Amino acid sequence: EDSQGNFWIGSEYLCRWKPGSTCESYFKPAVDDIEVVAAGPSQAVWAVASRPGRVGGLQVFSAGKWTPYSAPGFDGSTVGVQVILTDRDGSLWVGTEKQGLYRIYNETVDHYGPADGLSGHQVADLFEDREGNLWVTTDGGMDMFRFAGAV
Repeated sequence: EDSQGNFWIGSEYLCRWKPGSTCESYFKPAVDDIEVVAAGPSQAVWAVASRPGRVGGLQVFSAGKWTPYSAPGFDGSTVGVQVILTDRDGSLWVGTEKQGLYRIYNETVDHYGPADGLSGHQVADLFEDREGNLWVTTDGGMDMFRFAGAV
């Protein structure tokens, strides 16, 4: 659910729906499947399309249009994104199939992998608990990130 009360539903299409209205479609069938969806700050919505490349990968919907997301050190169209989560501080966490975990906050990208203490390369799931801790499951175990607030 985004800040406007819309529900974003991913399947063959990505749809925005609000109770009492019809579903608006935002991706055409050129994309195989919408794997995951997360609503972020400033009415941004993130989606992962199962076909990497120009029409797939990590996409962001902002200012009325979808665009592939990239920032210095991160190309969302080529990183094998498996799971995403927006936390209470407005960071987007991106778990990948082979490249560990990324944190994106205000166009700054941080990367965490086994060399940084992450238990594995493949991130299977992300969860933020009520204290704001981020729990990460990988192919090597479970990790917890604790932040005092947005960095």
